[in-house]
Amino acid sequence: ALWMMEPKDTSEWQHEEFYRYVAQAHDKPRYTLHYRADAPLNIRSIFYVPEM
Repeated sequence: ALWMMEPKDTSEWQHEEFYRYVAQAHDKPRYTLHYRADAPLNIRSIFYVPEM
């Protein structure tokens, strides 16, 4: 899963394809936030802001 990968190891293309699949959209996300925190909880998330 893309959100389980290290943010530095993911490409813009991978995010675009994942966004298109999840959002059922044909455009690119305007902003992408790929976040990971390990202390005190293990949190991994991806946040996309669509084009308007």
